[in-house]
Amino acid sequence: MTQDPVVAALTAALAAGESFPLRMALGDHLARTNRHAEALVQYEAALLIDPANSDALSAAALMTGEIGDTARASTYRMLIDHQPTNVLQPSSPTPASPPPPFKTEAPLKGPRLPPEHRSSRPSP
Repeated sequence: MTQDPVVAALTAALAAGESFPLRMALGDHLARTNRHAEALVQYEAALLIDPANSDALSAAALMTGEIGDTARASTYRMLIDHQPTNVLQPSSPTPASPPPPFKTEAPLKGPRLPPEHRSSRPSP
């Protein structure tokens, strides 16, 4: 059997260092190609990096169901159901206050002298 080039590339990237996104990508690819047990290994490795990640928990629950391990699937679903709501839905940022109004007054171009005190020569 020839090796899947996507699996080979992701595995090579993981050899350089652990990465949650790479583990998830490899698990997703394996799941799409019906390699559920191998996908589960990747999702569980991702959970070692980020144990509360709802995407990894959901994927692991789905894969354990696919391989027929209903007890473990139930455990993953229980973990998903008992996560704090702030982990699943981050709070929205507070909007910034508007900037102060901009002054549009034109700057003065010189001293305001009465006409009788003004010089007739042009200024330098």
